[in-house]
Amino acid sequence: MEKYVDHEGVISSTHLDRQMERITKAALEDGARQINEHGLWTTVHHDPTIPPIGRCEKAEVRPRADGEYELFVRGCLWKPESYPTTDEFIPEPRWDEAKALARKLQPENAGAQVPALLVEYDPHGHDQADVNELVDSLKTTFQVRTETLMMKSVEAPAILLIGLGVPFTFFAKGYFTELGKIAARGTAKKAQEAYHSLRQAISGLVVRSKPNHPPMLGLRIELPLADKSVLIEGYARPQSENEAAEALDHAAELWAYGTACVLGAKGPGIERIVFLWDPEAHGWSLQYIVTEDHTVVVHPNLKPLLTEIIHKVAGDRAAKK
Repeated sequence: MEKYVDHEGVISSTHLDRQMERITKAALEDGARQINEHGLWTTVHHDPTIPPIGRCEKAEVRPRADGEYELFVRGCLWKPESYPTTDEFIPEPRWDEAKALARKLQPENAGAQVPALLVEYDPHGHDQADVNELVDSLKTTFQVRTETLMMKSVEAPAILLIGLGVPFTFFAKGYFTELGKIAARGTAKKAQEAYHSLRQAISGLVVRSKPNHPPMLGLRIELPLADKSVLIEGYARPQSENEAAEALDHAAELWAYGTACVLGAKGPGIERIVFLWDPEAHGWSLQYIVTEDHTVVVHPNLKPLLTEIIHKVAGDRAAKK
């Protein structure tokens, strides 16, 4: 990726935020250590559906005049024109091979395929009682925990991480695919019941969300390869109960589409591949790919948006100096 402009700034501090949470100095120091060792993507409002716009490589914790501490980072934004596009990186998704691979996978090996459903919501857009009700309705079947963002900003969303485990993967890979024919009937029935409880709970959270504050659903799917695994992510911002249910119902298609893209890639190995649910097309739309050498490959339609965002961020930072 080609550098457009250097950028630096504070990404977190020990101040009390709007969610009445405070990050400790020790957590900031750990964050600085991780950034200095591994780097950090520069993202837009924590939104995983928008490709990263740069990368931070250096960080330090600094004292502030008010007695608090801040996490200060340095990095760069990329030139919008330097993003390679998905139609060049994946000339032809290899659908036939992806389908053949799906048929070879046995249900007993499917537990790692859909390890988690991420439910991201704006705390201001939901009554906490509704969120608690969702957690209570699922915790007898699934592992549910709250996941907080270490790099928490003023507007950081709250996240529920639902560990789906085998029941959902049996259902997603069995009920929706040919693997259902070879799954044990008792397990398939239990998986179907578990899935429907999840589907109902998530749809209910969408229905009870406040106007213009729908939760974002994120499916994380691990694709095991010979020497590594690739993370396939699918995100949906359902505006209705039906949209939420439909996105969940297409988990197996997300897996198949991601597999086809991984097999058809021409270039460095893929680390992550990200899709967005398109309610009009009733399917998953490829957004971007992150490779092992930190290249971000984007859908051609995203180029104008990235150009606008990067120029605005660079301009705002220049104006503040």
